[in-house]
Amino acid sequence: MWCTQIGYGREEMAEAIAEQARNLAYFSPFNNSNSTAARCAREIAKRAPGDLNNVFFTTGGSTAVDTAIRLVHFRNNLLGRPEKKKIIPWQKAYHGSTYLAASTSEKERDRLWLDKADDLANFLPDVNPLYRAPGQSEESFLRENVSDLENAIVALGPENVAAFIPKR
Repeated sequence: MWCTQIGYGREEMAEAIAEQARNLAYFSPFNNSNSTAARCAREIAKRAPGDLNNVFFTTGGSTAVDTAIRLVHFRNNLLGRPEKKKIIPWQKAYHGSTYLAASTSEKERDRLWLDKADDLANFLPDVNPLYRAPGQSEESFLRENVSDLENAIVALGPENVAAFIPKR
């Protein structure tokens, strides 16, 4: 459903995909690489802000969110902080369809009918500016959203909060 951006029936896209399949063998991002992935990672790192220069490839958005959650949990376990597991996302956000990603999503269609890891996420109020109070300035609305995040961290305890996932 989300993979139709390139269109169907475009010969140049089919040929580019076929050429890539002829040249690129499968590899697991967990233990090896190849020259195409290394070049792509270098280009991404060059364009990333600041010192964000580590690239980890996954198969899509849901697995990227799952992997990020698992890595932050793993890192906190290694550092002797096994209680630091809470994720803070916003209400009405969608982060993916895998179990962990869906547990940090709160679209009504998913929340009402699908199981999730209920103890993982602490949701902040929706940040859609269409729902700000009548007469409330955008600046005031933004400050309120930042306060919501700060208050959630304090309420949960900073020692328990592993990550914040922004709404795209």
